[in-house]
Amino acid sequence: MRILHVIFSKDYGGAEHVAADMANRQTKNGHAVCLVVRPQKSKSSSIYNLISSNVPTYCVGKLWQWIKILWIVKKFNPDIIHTHLGKSSRLLGKMRKLGIVKIPVVSTIHIEYRIKDYALVDGLICLNKNQQNEAEKLEFSGYSQVIGNWYNSDLAAPSFIRKKLRHSLEIKENDFVIGSVSRLHKEKGIDVLIKAFEIADIEESSHLIIIGEGEQYANLKARVQGIKSIKDRVKFIPFQQDVTPYYQAFDVFVSASCSEAFGMTLLEAMAAKCPIISTNTLGAQIVLKNQNSEIVPINNAKALATALKKEADKGQTRTSYNMDLFSPSVKLREIELFYCKLLS
Repeated sequence: MRILHVIFSKDYGGAEHVAADMANRQTKNGHAVCLVVRPQKSKSSSIYNLISSNVPTYCVGKLWQWIKILWIVKKFNPDIIHTHLGKSSRLLGKMRKLGIVKIPVVSTIHIEYRIKDYALVDGLICLNKNQQNEAEKLEFSGYSQVIGNWYNSDLAAPSFIRKKLRHSLEIKENDFVIGSVSRLHKEKGIDVLIKAFEIADIEESSHLIIIGEGEQYANLKARVQGIKSIKDRVKFIPFQQDVTPYYQAFDVFVSASCSEAFGMTLLEAMAAKCPIISTNTLGAQIVLKNQNSEIVPINNAKALATALKKEADKGQTRTSYNMDLFSPSVKLREIELFYCKLLS
């Protein structure tokens, strides 16, 4: 099968990670795959860094984008076009509706269903049932199916990396480490996590590691510097091309987000057998259902602080999770069958 992926975002997050990993895996499975992206904001945190050299990639800006997309479609001649997020779905949906593009368009909704973005595509891949229900409520006329994300098991880090990584961070082996991996945007709740770390008042040998980049970086760092009791125990680490080793260095992983459609970082923490505290987002309800983890209310620093103290009192432990539901081979096969449904 010939598959053209299109994602028009300049940031790097879960959606970009999934699009890149999907393209790489489909290529490895014998499909001909091509990727179209926007010019990227940062060279260090870019979808380009995850794309296999076996996946042809085109960069398309806003200027003459219709003509450029049409040229790529004619050159690559795909059987299916797979868009990710709203901008690319809106553009390809319009081109499909006008008959400019005659190939079926399927979109993955990584965040939420919006009529202006997804109404004109042929098929929707929803990460959760709520997205599918919303699409049906707003009278989406195409096919839809719930297919959740998967964990990128190829990047699992060995446990022996823990000691080496902690040494590089100047953290002692017996120190308790709280970790979070997130874009530094308001909706990710990192400010609430910092407040919770302050309230928890865990022993001075504890640390909070925040990995990620974003518009809130300066504000968050300034906030930490203004809190005397924790300012020397909070470390900000830039975006990491391969973040998976850090989960081995964490004693507990925290997702403090206000909203998650799925939650890729939760899967990464589970694969590392890292204890998890998460806010009660839809993504956490899906990924952590029947798993051994701690769920706290959204935007509640006191509840999060209580959970942090509880985990710290347990000491350094690891937790086993059931990962069978998030197998890459299972999810990619479901997507391929969905393509075939549209093509038939």
